[in-house]
Amino acid sequence: MHIIDLTYKKLSHYEAAFLISALANLRINTYAIKILLVRLLASFLAYILLKIHVLILYIKKPQLLTMKSKLLVLACAMLFALTANAQIPRVSFGLRAGVNVQNINGKNLTGNDLENDMKAGFHVGVNAEIHVASDFYLQPGVLFSTKGAKGEDDTKQEVKFSLSYVEVPINLLYKPTLGPGKLLLGFGPYVAYAVGGSAKRGDKDGKLEYEKEVTLLEYSTGTLVATYYAKRLDVGGNLLFGYEFAKKISVQLNAQLGLAKINPKITDFPSDKSDKKNTGFGVSIGYRF
Repeated sequence: MHIIDLTYKKLSHYEAAFLISALANLRINTYAIKILLVRLLASFLAYILLKIHVLILYIKKPQLLTMKSKLLVLACAMLFALTANAQIPRVSFGLRAGVNVQNINGKNLTGNDLENDMKAGFHVGVNAEIHVASDFYLQPGVLFSTKGAKGEDDTKQEVKFSLSYVEVPINLLYKPTLGPGKLLLGFGPYVAYAVGGSAKRGDKDGKLEYEKEVTLLEYSTGTLVATYYAKRLDVGGNLLFGYEFAKKISVQLNAQLGLAKINPKITDFPSDKSDKKNTGFGVSIGYRF
């Protein structure tokens, strides 16, 4: 006879009832775990944004910090405010993938407008939707996204830049019912960190290096030998418009406007007027679980 059977036979009916009640109270409270996970996710995203904010403060041009600093602090405050008093959070997770059409806009070394052409890329990743009010959701995500542009360098030769980022968007999403599905309208900041990239000049492979600062000699020599420089950090804003069908499949239009310079500072060239930023739009398909 099994040990558990012997143990059971020694228990009175009251003792058995007490044991069953005690075991029942050990059930995992999934509601509490959900609240904990939501708050941990929000705290983690806020921590990332604050760390990026600290990095930005190291830039030596404080007049460029105002917009980026306010944007990051606002995003952190929004995360804490929306989750601090969360009682019954409804959370769903989803996948999203699509096509990017990106460009690098701004000015070159002498202050002339860049005349780049758009370049196709892609994005793929995951996101969460945290219900915060009637028809409103906080939508953080993590994406792998490719950006870049096609244009001419300072030697007037054709160059194609490809930059690969890990991107963290945090959107406020308005999602009212419309017909059998739901309308999607959203906006918010994003923070991206470059993890790879390449450059190609004509038919030959060039080189893309990530640096915060370079000298004029490095910049000039690099251009001659098809070596180009960029910063890893990118900060900007998102806009999205789409529709989620009844079966949880959605189609979405995305637009991005970069707010941070992605070109490094030329330390020994005070008249440097370079100001290059990522911009673009895309189309994506998503699925919610």
